[in-house]
Amino acid sequence: MLADIVPDSNRRIDDARSAALDSFEVKRFATSTRARKPSTADRVSRVVDGLTSRCRASRCSSLGSNGRPSRETAPNPRRLRFPLLRKLIASCSSDLAPFSRRVQSDADECRYERPDTGMVEEDRVFGPMSRNGGNQEVALEFNEYQDRAAGTVKMDLGKSDGRMELVFGLMSEVGSLAQAFKLYLRDAVGLEMQRSRLIEDIGDVQWYLAMIARSLDIDLEDVVRENLNRVTDRYGSLQAGDPAQVTNFDEGYTQTEVFPRRMLFRIAASDGPEGDPSPHVSFYVMAAAPYAFEAFGDEDGKQVGFRLGQSIGDPVNDNSSTDDGYRFHDAVHVAFMAVLGWSPVMRHLLRVKRKSNLVVDRTQDGARARDLEEALSAILKAFSTGRNHYASDKDVDGEVRDFIRRVVSDLEVASAPIWLWARAITQGYSAMNALREKGDGWLVADLDLRSVSFHPERPDF
Repeated sequence: MLADIVPDSNRRIDDARSAALDSFEVKRFATSTRARKPSTADRVSRVVDGLTSRCRASRCSSLGSNGRPSRETAPNPRRLRFPLLRKLIASCSSDLAPFSRRVQSDADECRYERPDTGMVEEDRVFGPMSRNGGNQEVALEFNEYQDRAAGTVKMDLGKSDGRMELVFGLMSEVGSLAQAFKLYLRDAVGLEMQRSRLIEDIGDVQWYLAMIARSLDIDLEDVVRENLNRVTDRYGSLQAGDPAQVTNFDEGYTQTEVFPRRMLFRIAASDGPEGDPSPHVSFYVMAAAPYAFEAFGDEDGKQVGFRLGQSIGDPVNDNSSTDDGYRFHDAVHVAFMAVLGWSPVMRHLLRVKRKSNLVVDRTQDGARARDLEEALSAILKAFSTGRNHYASDKDVDGEVRDFIRRVVSDLEVASAPIWLWARAITQGYSAMNALREKGDGWLVADLDLRSVSFHPERPDF
């Protein structure tokens, strides 16, 4: 087959031309004289002229009673695959580029007009139909497409054999689509040259998907709507000037129950309990804006809020038999606080729980929510090994994103989009990895910018 002819720069062009003429059954268009051997350009030109003339003569003038080319006069369109001819031209010398443009132009002209409707259509080999005179597209709703496509089904969708035939058909069409990209990667056959084939294959994939949904009594419109919501949740992003419409979990609470909008932390090496030689670190709050606890002391023997310059929580180590740097994981909790505006762990450490709302205090700021966040942090660490330690958003893959969505489904932070979680994780791990490399450092959390950043020295605040 022509698709398997991939001559390199050292292969004889004449052999490829002869094979191409055999494949397309257009030898009659080649020169009949052997007195003078025609040039490659001459021979390809005749192939192009012969194919397009035959196409126009058969398709544009020999219509059957239904407005389509009659089977007696129309050529087999699969013998006129222009993408393959484009490949033939591409495999030759670069001075044949004009013929490639002619092939595209001639393919675009191979359309016919239906006498009953005046609609101009194209064969599947050359591209999608163009309705209403070929100039104005008419919107086709997903469900309308599904209903109309169902009229072309030959198998029984109510039986398991019919459904399996659809699934196998889908697999075969996906394989055909993959073949086009194989030609692109292996043989340098441009995707634009294969445009008509790609349209055909993608359309067939769409047909099988629509019919599989139909066999399960699922509307295609519901499928695409739910899919769009899901991918927007997983992969959307903040737009410039857009507040992201993410819930502010502190809204409506007093200054003593909310996170400060900007905070400066220091994480530094410290001694552990006596007899414990493992490396430990301590976590300090060095600055906050606004700071709401200057005039507050203790209530009922308990400290209200946090104190600047003092450590929060106890010194921590890796809690592991290996030195994996997990002692710096508070950077991840800081990132959850800064980017998501959520962290039961940080609320506990900073003593800014929302006690004025008993339900929120119990269900969102309580021990169970803290335990879930700590468990999530530990599992993310386990996942990070095979995911480049979350160096970029793409490393927070679909498995991780789906896992997060399940874990936080009963918490207020379930309203935050998963793509924002990915941002929090990548920023938190960037800071955590930098702290592990340096041994200590400074973190700036900005809830308005939804960011956390690492600094080896104390930054201006």
